[in-house]
Amino acid sequence: MSSSGSKVRGSVVVISGPDGSGKTMLADRLETDLRDRARVVRLHHRPALLPRRSASDGPVVEPHAIPPYPIALSLVKVVYLFVDYLAGWWLRILPLRRRGVVVIMERGWWDLAVDQRRYRLAVPEWILRIMGRLLPAPDLQVVLQAPARVIFERKPELPLQELDRQMAAWRRIVGERNAVFLNATHEPSALVAEIHRVAGFPEPPHSDHSGSWIVLPASSRPRWWLPANPSNATAAGMRMYQPVTAKGMLSWEFGRLLASAGIFRAGIKGSLPLDVRDLLIPRVPRGGSVAVSRSNHDDRFVALTLDADGKPQHVIKIATTPSARTALSTEQANVIRFGGLLETPVRCPAIVEAAPGLLAFEAVSWLPRRRPWVLPESVAQSLGRMFAKSRDEEGVGAAHGDCAPWNLMRCEDGWVLVDWEEAAGDRPPFYDVFHFLVQSHSFLKLPWRRTLVNGLHGQNWVTRVVAAYAESAGVRANEAPRHFRTYLELSSHFAEANEKREKAGMRARGRLRDSVKVET
Repeated sequence: MSSSGSKVRGSVVVISGPDGSGKTMLADRLETDLRDRARVVRLHHRPALLPRRSASDGPVVEPHAIPPYPIALSLVKVVYLFVDYLAGWWLRILPLRRRGVVVIMERGWWDLAVDQRRYRLAVPEWILRIMGRLLPAPDLQVVLQAPARVIFERKPELPLQELDRQMAAWRRIVGERNAVFLNATHEPSALVAEIHRVAGFPEPPHSDHSGSWIVLPASSRPRWWLPANPSNATAAGMRMYQPVTAKGMLSWEFGRLLASAGIFRAGIKGSLPLDVRDLLIPRVPRGGSVAVSRSNHDDRFVALTLDADGKPQHVIKIATTPSARTALSTEQANVIRFGGLLETPVRCPAIVEAAPGLLAFEAVSWLPRRRPWVLPESVAQSLGRMFAKSRDEEGVGAAHGDCAPWNLMRCEDGWVLVDWEEAAGDRPPFYDVFHFLVQSHSFLKLPWRRTLVNGLHGQNWVTRVVAAYAESAGVRANEAPRHFRTYLELSSHFAEANEKREKAGMRARGRLRDSVKVET
């Protein structure tokens, strides 16, 4: 990384996006970031070599309030603006760029094509697109994107439908080859860091996150990368792992104590894999840090970003191969399709960003559970309601598909169900309840097999969980044994027999199948 004296070469950066996406805030932050290493000139919309009709350059409160000009007058205005852009580039912007000045322009030419109403234009879009292709291109065209609802809450000047149209128009008109699309919901520091990376600017000292990580275990294939400093970040980074066994909880608590005391600093240091680091670093808050763990698949990672105070910000899943990226896209689609079917007290974590090879969620502040193998009746009811909402004429419906103790997190205000890759809309009744119980039995050794089987016939706490699901799903609880055998058959087919862990799960399912056959 560069020192504070590293100079930034002259460049032209255009920052654009719908009203409320944060263009001015990002431009301010970028200017502040570059101020010590380059001269910065700010422009709004155009070079302004030709005079403006109005001296006012303040914010437009109602951008679509005034009707467009007639087409003839619109064409005159477009030609006027084109001349200003073209002449302004050669006579004003290019000389500044050659002298090493960074020119930051908000909106730019393509804003005309995306939002003609703002400029009172009414011309065929193809005219603006042809003219835009004739203009010199900036060194970097940044387009800020965010869900329409988020932008509307920031700046309710345009209706949601118009905001959705504009965001689609940016991708259609400008295209990803000529622009970088950034998620406007990210911290400004992360956006600035991404601009530095794409533009090739030397990074300022405060954005240097390349410092060493503590790697665990200390081997050629580490499973964890924890930030070495500060110690509260090392401890906070361990929250991306939720222990669900007594041994795991004791180890986790002991590890947090060691991390808080700074003991881990004496451990083996290392760096993140480069493909993971390149995706993560632009998304780390200013002054913050990131902890990373490798999943059970070598091509998948999970990261937890932390702010300067060590508070969790986002959980980011990273895929480094085409097959892993496909799985990540499947999870994103499932969250969108099924997540909204859940009802309180259970919810799905909100997606804050989706990009190739990356899926980021809100961080969950989970609480330890004394008996993680017990499925709360309120959770079973929520899962049942999700099934009922999606049930079709064949009697199948939506299920999370991998509801298990390690994917269910207890929070102050309820429960959060994570990891939606296996979700589907064609599962039989009770699928999620049975999966939770069977996975707990297979890998946590609780509940016992007799407890689970007896619960299907009305004799213990499992019975109450099954009844809670059945009531909210609109199915009969006395059909649970039949659906349990169906679940065992289906889940055995889904298991990967070449994995040691899955082989244990298949053996447990076989024993359960035999027990249910004997007792029904």
